Amino acid sequence: MECATALCGEVYSRFKKPADEKNEFEQLRQFYNTFLEIFEDNPQFYAFIYRFDLMIVDLPESELGSYESEIDNFRYLFHDAYTIGLRDGSVQEVDELPFYYSTTHALLNLCKKLTCQGELISQDRTIDKADEVRTLIEIVLYRLQA
Repeated sequence: MECATALCGEVYSRFKKPADEKNEFEQLRQFYNTFLEIFEDNPQFYAFIYRFDLMIVDLPESELGSYESEIDNFRYLFHDAYTIGLRDGSVQEVDELPFYYSTTHALLNLCKKLTCQGELISQDRTIDKADEVRTLIEIVLYRLQA
């Protein structure tokens, strides 16, 4: 649990880096593209999370406190950029929490699947794995951009 919590803190610093552009849509683009950067640079992270999730599935919530707090930091980062993006007009309105959870869960689970179960059937070899992640990010960003 301590290792996963520390690892989340390290990964969070990658998500937190500022975008080069001034509007918050670009900050959200950077946020989502970090999933791809980690997938390309350090796929072992997704393998670790895949195995860690299987390990903690039966633990009581009371034992997940510090880990869950680290995970919440990602949601707060998204929330801040999304809220400012609404104000600066770079982001269009979505139902924030369902959008955040479904998009980040979809990306996280795609990265975990491609890392740990990437080639189960022949169809899994028809496209570059990073392109799959990139395509999902483009779909997410298309919905967000004003």
